[in-house]
Amino acid sequence: MIKKPFQMMILVLILLMAACSNSAKPTDVTNEEGASENTEEGSTDVIKIGFISDATGLASSQGKPEMDTAEYLEAKINEDGGINGKKVKLIKYDSESDETSAVLGMKKLINQNVSIVVGGTITGSSLAILEIAQKEKVPYISLAAGSEIVKPVKEYVFKVVHNSDLMIEQTLKSLNENNIQKVAWMNINDAYGEDGYKHFKEMAPDYGVEIIAEEIFEGSDTSVIPQLSKIKLKKPDAIVVWTRPPSGSVVSKDFKQLGFNIPLVHSYGMANQAYLDQAGAIANGNLLASGKILISENLPDSDPQKKIIEDFIKDHKEKLGYPPTNFSGYSYDGIMLGIEAIKNVGTDRNAIRDYIENNIKDFVGITGVFNITPEDHSGLSLDSIVMIEVKDGNWALYNK
Repeated sequence: MIKKPFQMMILVLILLMAACSNSAKPTDVTNEEGASENTEEGSTDVIKIGFISDATGLASSQGKPEMDTAEYLEAKINEDGGINGKKVKLIKYDSESDETSAVLGMKKLINQNVSIVVGGTITGSSLAILEIAQKEKVPYISLAAGSEIVKPVKEYVFKVVHNSDLMIEQTLKSLNENNIQKVAWMNINDAYGEDGYKHFKEMAPDYGVEIIAEEIFEGSDTSVIPQLSKIKLKKPDAIVVWTRPPSGSVVSKDFKQLGFNIPLVHSYGMANQAYLDQAGAIANGNLLASGKILISENLPDSDPQKKIIEDFIKDHKEKLGYPPTNFSGYSYDGIMLGIEAIKNVGTDRNAIRDYIENNIKDFVGITGVFNITPEDHSGLSLDSIVMIEVKDGNWALYNK
């Protein structure tokens, strides 16, 4: 039997070790998935910006490029002298494609006194995060698509992604121009899919388009043959699908397997390399509305976005070893908008919010030219969107 004095000695040692562990402040704390958190909280020479993305999980084909771009930008900005001579620290958090994790990340970032938060890969996460941003009066720039993120306008919430209604409008214009009148609609069963469906249903009659079939699916589904089989019986002129990889790739494969000979039109959630990798040659001929980054070589020299996009592509390839996608561009635009505000008004949260709302005019980004107003917290227009197709396993401008 162990004697009591020896037991007490062990207990004291354990308590001392725990106290030492808790008082230590490591230079780089990480969450479970390796997203870094800042430790230079007391320094006035460090500007802290929060960043949240789905670097892992179902939405990682979008969130991982966003996180990679954030890390690359942090290094580049500091190499260039930081902001007004001060070092920039991006406190990064992986929300793991989970809304609860996104909320937890937002609370952690606010507790570390960040000046602004950028992120929220998917619509559901952004909607959850923005509630906290509003309550705590922290300026927040979303990287997600759903129009309801900024409609109606919320005082502290902005976004750098085209609203779904803009992308739906471009999609419907293309359908109309190609005399496609009867379509089947499919969407992922989440906030992004529901937002797309709402706008498509509202706007379709304005373009002479009728929805003759509607189907939903889960993001984790490995087959949508039952839904597509029902659609085939309705004989639509085209199928429009509102989702992201990997479920969009599943739709493309099953669409091909069932022998459809009509256009398959995806959403801009599919505008990334993961789709091309997952679907392969099956993706050829598929269409989608997108920002311009995927077809920058086709832009005229007069396009105000061409130079910044081409410079970004070149630098991104050199630093990260792969070409950027729309999602890389969202990350770039969100961070650079925040930096533009901090550069001009400092780190006060209310001053940053006011600057973004009133002073972001003709701000040329990767996603578009931003003109943010008190009535429009996105600031993008239809002229920043193009129709693209998959051709020979790559992206190409769609001219039909």
